[in-house]
Amino acid sequence: MAAANEVRFLQTLDSPFIIKCSHAFNCNNILHIILEYAPGGDLGRRIDEQQQLGVAFADSQVMDWFVQLTPALHVPHTHK
Repeated sequence: MAAANEVRFLQTLDSPFIIKCSHAFNCNNILHIILEYAPGGDLGRRIDEQQQLGVAFADSQVMDWFVQLTPALHVPHTHK
């Protein structure tokens, strides 16, 4: 039940900085959440790839992500 509430909450979030949750379904007691396509991949993957290369991100890249993450984190914490 908590997972269903979380999915409903995710579906109500509206921000250009948050990947949209289109729908979810349960199959064999596994919750599958369908998100919109992110052509650049996710931040976790980018960090993993950069670590494997052993190269730090450019400061400008980190600042760009920070500028996107800040409002993205604000939305769910102020959502009613």
